[in-house]
Order: sequence, then structure tokens, then C-alpha cells
Amino acid sequence: MEEYPSKLLFSTVLTLCTVVQSLVVALIFERDYGRWMLSFNIDLLAVDFSVTNCRTHDIELFYYS
Repeated sequence: MEEYPSKLLFSTVLTLCTVVQSLVVALIFERDYGRWMLSFNIDLLAVDFSVTNCRTHDIELFYYS
């Protein structure tokens, strides 16, 4: 791939396209809008604990090759 002159713009556009595609797929598969609401429960706490624990111990969440 050739060097793109504006790497930040390229990353922004790529991320925006990914968000739009993910939104369309999510809306197709989950039409019950009530399930999109976040509530303060054990599931949310588990995700928060996992992310906080990984950051505390310098564990990489994503590996790029």
C-alpha cells in the first residue's frame, strides 16, 4: 500500500466506516431497542473490572501483528 499523505485522516475515515457498518449490522440483528440500554448490574461491573485489571497489570487487550 502506498504511503497515505494524512494518516490521521485515513484512520478517522476507516473508523467511521467501521462504526457505520457495525451499526447497520447491529440494528438488523437486534431490533429490540430496550436491549440497547445500559444498566448498572454485574455485567457492566465485570467489564469495568476486566479493563481496569488489564490496565493495572499492563496486559495488552489487543495484539497487532
